[in-house]
Amino acid sequence: MPRPRLKIGERGKTTHQKMEDGTWKAKASYRDVKGVKRELTARAKSKSRAETALNDKWHRLSKQIINGRVGTESITLSAVFDQWFEHLERRSERTGKPTMRSIYDDRLVVNNHVLPRAGEWAMDQITVGMLNEMLWSIPGKDGSLMATARRAQTIMSRLCAYAVSHELLPFNMGRETDKIEYTSPPPKVVEPEELGAIREVFRAWCDHPTRWRTPILDILDLMLATGCRIGEVLALTWDKVHLEDDVAWVMIDSSTGYVPGKGMAIGPTKNRKSLRIALPDFAVTLLMRRMTSQIVESEYVFHTSAGNPYYLSQIERSVKWAMSPAPHLQHIWQGGFRSHSLRKTVLTAIEREHGLAAAAAQGGHSKEYITEKFYVAPNLATIDHTDAIGQLITMKSPVVATGE
Repeated sequence: MPRPRLKIGERGKTTHQKMEDGTWKAKASYRDVKGVKRELTARAKSKSRAETALNDKWHRLSKQIINGRVGTESITLSAVFDQWFEHLERRSERTGKPTMRSIYDDRLVVNNHVLPRAGEWAMDQITVGMLNEMLWSIPGKDGSLMATARRAQTIMSRLCAYAVSHELLPFNMGRETDKIEYTSPPPKVVEPEELGAIREVFRAWCDHPTRWRTPILDILDLMLATGCRIGEVLALTWDKVHLEDDVAWVMIDSSTGYVPGKGMAIGPTKNRKSLRIALPDFAVTLLMRRMTSQIVESEYVFHTSAGNPYYLSQIERSVKWAMSPAPHLQHIWQGGFRSHSLRKTVLTAIEREHGLAAAAAQGGHSKEYITEKFYVAPNLATIDHTDAIGQLITMKSPVVATGE
């Protein structure tokens, strides 16, 4: 005879297990307010203490299931976000994940889009429907801010998971919201003639006689030579440059970043990988020239007059100034510097010549579909197999019977 099904708010039989470290684990199943069967566990030094801890945990949880989250009526969503971000920052300091930059970007989305709409909501009043309405109020009628709404949904799911672990919510409501579908636009690459025009504009700006010029042309060329992110190029140091080998190469294993309240920071790359990348001849010439013509000693290949690495904002500002006399080129980066388009240009060129696997390896991607979806431009070349298809039908004039 099958075991009777647990009812909502009902707990099953407690079982015990002695762990390898000598502690005891007590566990029991229960059914939450949505009817989902879940497992409750507790550990202690002895079997009886583990069961006592499990009973205490169940006592608190059952009150939430039966009485509707007692004790959370005075806690607002804004307060929980503050606690959660503090938790993420402590974890980032210990493990490096998530990065401080990622936390900073999440805070911007929360402060600009979530809290103005839902910051004063009490935790005991939040429903899945309320979250749905809040999230779907972010994108505009023209489809703008869809990516922001999608990110806000991901943040809410993570926040709700944190709230569940602190018994502020009975289940992850963020995970139950309607999926916000966002189709990213196809990767845009810089065409060869556009790239040539940009390089000429950058060269004219860099050659202007002033005390110090940001080397935006050399930075652009090294990005094209490696396919790296701009932060990885700005963090490149001379000890990672190897021009003496038969095939010159650079080691890419760090990136610049901005830490709120602290400023510039050099940390690992986005995917925490190290890449050994061979250099084409034009990049070798570029690096040799910079190595032999340094005015200020610095460990960084690209550095300010004080010997420090550049901030990304400094590069963006210099690009804006350099391109201001060329309004006919503004459409390429939509009025701003989109450095990632250079990375997409490089990976697309490699994919066309050597295949998707080679492009993924150059980009440091563990999965080829990431490269294909976000970095390689669609191949719009005409498919021409007319020579083979033409043999299927011979276009001879039909013989017409005369009836004679």
